[in-house]
Amino acid sequence: MLQLFFAVVATAGNRSASDCVADPTCYPAHVQILDIQADVQSNSTFVIQTLFEDVLYVWLVGPELIAAHIHPLGYFDGCYVFRVSFDVQLRGNYQLHVRVDQVGSERIGFHRELFSSPFHIRATGFKEVDVSDRPPCTSVGAASQGSWFHHHYLHGADFTGAIIPTRSDYVWVPHNCRMLPLWDRPDLLRRWYAQRICALGDSYLRTLLSSMLYHVGLTTWEELLATEYIRASWHAANTSFFWHGRGDDQQQQQCFQEADVIIMTSLSLQETAMYLDIMRAKASKAHYVYMLPHPWSGDLLAHKRDNILLSRARKDTISHLPQHVDVFDAWKMTHARHDEACDGSHFMCLSRQIRGQLTPVGLWEGYTLAHAHGLSM
Repeated sequence: MLQLFFAVVATAGNRSASDCVADPTCYPAHVQILDIQADVQSNSTFVIQTLFEDVLYVWLVGPELIAAHIHPLGYFDGCYVFRVSFDVQLRGNYQLHVRVDQVGSERIGFHRELFSSPFHIRATGFKEVDVSDRPPCTSVGAASQGSWFHHHYLHGADFTGAIIPTRSDYVWVPHNCRMLPLWDRPDLLRRWYAQRICALGDSYLRTLLSSMLYHVGLTTWEELLATEYIRASWHAANTSFFWHGRGDDQQQQQCFQEADVIIMTSLSLQETAMYLDIMRAKASKAHYVYMLPHPWSGDLLAHKRDNILLSRARKDTISHLPQHVDVFDAWKMTHARHDEACDGSHFMCLSRQIRGQLTPVGLWEGYTLAHAHGLSM
């Protein structure tokens, strides 16, 4: 197979990345998969070879939803080599998808699966996941570390109330605790979002909060439209949102003093450093939450963000966060479903989807965030 790939590379000549993305016989035709197996153990690896230094996305759909780990190995004999690894917990049949999101060092937007994708594999593993003995999650940090399982494979809890409002058969299951059934307790969910919330951040946090405030009945449709996509600071219900931390310093300080929960997120190194200073100072009695970055869907075919750099930024931010900060790992939650971005970028876009209906991933994020500042059943 290696000889075949090198022969194919030779036929591509010295074509540039911009040439190849415009010609399907060049890309994705020249992306090759090596050593993939039809029957695998609970963990497995294979190799992807490309003509350029691409950004790849590999995910599995079956009893679980999983994003594979992609490790660049380097440039060898005219091609870039990536090792792909994945772990599944549940036995069964999976579709393994391989997509090129961005091509070359120029990060040209591409967002196309290989012609041979998806690959159909069968994995060994457990028959089911039992959550009956897990304690309730008491932080968003614990609640956001988990996996997506099809509800048919879950034992020890009734998730009917969750799959109806999310309109999805996949359930977010934390590794070491059990989600509070907030889908059955809308009063508790509303109570959490009715708290005094100070939020400093970007459009991902803005759309999440704006949509959840409407979902729990704290804002009107008109207030949703006035806050969901505005690139400015706003106040709605009992939540104050400061766009990228901007706004009147006195207003921010007053909000910090009044707050029950302070939530921050950023993709900017300068903003992140500012937020770290605020969190280290711990000048407020509030519960501090930091939301890690979401993956970039690539739907817009624009080099706005780079998932390789975002993944590195996530790890670096985790290493610098103070211990008292509750870490909402949005990357961990959404990476296996980042093809479900609903407007080309975000996972919450209430006004641009089915009116009044949150997206499955967005609603699960809303449930998960409400585990910060411990709710009690």
